Order: sequence, then structure tokens, then C-alpha cells
Amino acid sequence: MAMLVALVALAAGPGAASSSIAPADYFGEWTADMSSQGPAAAQVFRIAESDEITARSDSGTNSTNFDGYCNSTFFGVPPVTYFIVTTTGSAVFGGCISGKTGGHIYTWNTGQVWYAHYTTVQGEPVLKGDLVTGAGATHYSFTAHHPAVDFLTHIKFTQVLGKASRHLAELTTVTGGGEFRLVQTSESCLAADLVSGYGALKVKSVRIDAPNTVELDNLTVKPAAAQNDATSDYECVDGQTIRHAAVRVSKSDPHEKDACPVGATGRLWLIDGDTTHTKDKFKLDVPKCNVDLVFAKSKVKKGSKNTVAVAMNLNEKGY
Repeated sequence: MAMLVALVALAAGPGAASSSIAPADYFGEWTADMSSQGPAAAQVFRIAESDEITARSDSGTNSTNFDGYCNSTFFGVPPVTYFIVTTTGSAVFGGCISGKTGGHIYTWNTGQVWYAHYTTVQGEPVLKGDLVTGAGATHYSFTAHHPAVDFLTHIKFTQVLGKASRHLAELTTVTGGGEFRLVQTSESCLAADLVSGYGALKVKSVRIDAPNTVELDNLTVKPAAAQNDATSDYECVDGQTIRHAAVRVSKSDPHEKDACPVGATGRLWLIDGDTTHTKDKFKLDVPKCNVDLVFAKSKVKKGSKNTVAVAMNLNEKGY
């Protein structure tokens, strides 16, 4: 097993994970994409926190290697966080992130090594690593992804204010889309935490008082790259729902009536109720910009017209 120790030691060289990465960033479900090599390709890796005894037991005949990097009594090891990695094709691994792993997660089982580091590619969090297996201790590299939910939104709301003869009305449009990453697929469609997001929604609201038009809101909001709130999640029990996703204003028009500073934060809720869009709902709240928009096809006041269309698609593999 000395060869396995030497092979794993290579992972702490150039390209080691950033010290700013927290052990919790590794938690959850990751699927190796088809650019991954050999037996690693298309495997699903489920990473969970463990304890030292359990992780060492799961390292199997590689327990000596485990001790070198993960034994809490060994010099240079603390601080240490223990993990188990359950795979769909290579059994269960036990290991850690410690003072000796350079920010990577190292795990072992009998005759195999699985190690990875957390990074981002075009804003998406991914795991890059190697599965080391076989008599020749062959390396099979992989890139693995969290599950993803793609979304598209199209809102058009018109409200007549006062008597129609005055030609006084407000028009609001919201268009755009993007993607949220999930920590794992939601078992039985129950809630799964959001991990990250990207995309953009263009929000514009004007008041028409013929012949004049007043711009109330003209801004772009983007999902926050890091979704760190425990209340931000996705479920698909009744349709598909994104709740309490963090967003920030990336662009605003300085001439709009309600000042809206770039960087202002808010929350987004989306419901894709059914294919007819009769149950779709949209909510956006950005307090610093006085934006509090709620749209639903089923809730239309007299004198108003609206189009509310929210579409979501769950991609369990994430690639």
C-alpha cells in the first residue's frame, strides 16, 4: 500500500484546494460527468460527515494510510474533519480533510483511493479528483457536479389605475432565467438545500399617464453565487418550487423613480405549478429598492391583466 500513499501525496501539490473552502462545501451528492475516465465516469458520490472511528473502519486495509493523514493524535493532522464517501460503483470510502491534505478530501477503502478538491468552473461548484484502483494503482480522473434546477420566467402585468378614460396604468415585466445547484436530489421530492445560483432576471415597471410615462423600476437581479441560507431550498411535491433564494441587484437605472443601489440584496420565490401555468407564482423582494412583487395567475384584481409563466427543469446529474 506504500504506492497508494505516494500517489495520494501528489494531490497536495499545485492546484491544491483553496484554504477558504470549508469542509461543509464537500457535503452532498455529486455525479461524475462523461469527461471522467474509466470506472469513475457517471458514478454518483454521496459525501457525508463522519467520525474518526467510522471513517477509519471504512478505510479498510488502507487504515495505515488513513492514520498518516487523518489520525487526530498525529502531529500536523489537526484540525481534521472526517467523511465517508458512498459511491454507486466503488463501495464506501472513509477519510478526512486535515492539516496534511492541503484542503483536499482524501478517502480510502480496501485497495482503492478516492480524493478530490472543490473548485469552480465558470461559476459552477465542481469536484475534481481521482479514483485510484486496480493492481497497478491506476488513476481515473473525474469532474463531478451537484444536481441542478434550470428556470425560466416570463411575467407581464398590467393594472388600470382609476377610470379607464384617464389612460392611467402601470405595466410590469419580469423576464429571464438561470440555474440553481442543489446539495442533493430531494428524496421523495422533499426539500433540498440550494448551494449556488447563476442567471439574471430583468425587472421593469412603468406608470403610464398619457401622454407621459414614468419609470418606476428598471433593474437586473442575479441569483447569488453562494446560497448559504438554510431556508433556501427546492422541492417538487406539488409542482416545482424554489423558496427564499438569495439574489442581488447587478444593474439599475439611476433615472428610475425609486433609487436602487447596485449590490442591494433580496429574496426570490418561484413556483412552476403545472404545464398550463395556471398555478405558477412569482415573488421578488428587494427591500432597499422598494421592490415587493407578487404575481400569480389565480390572483388578478379587477382591471388587471397578467401573464405568469414559470418553468423549471430538474437535472439530477447536473451536467
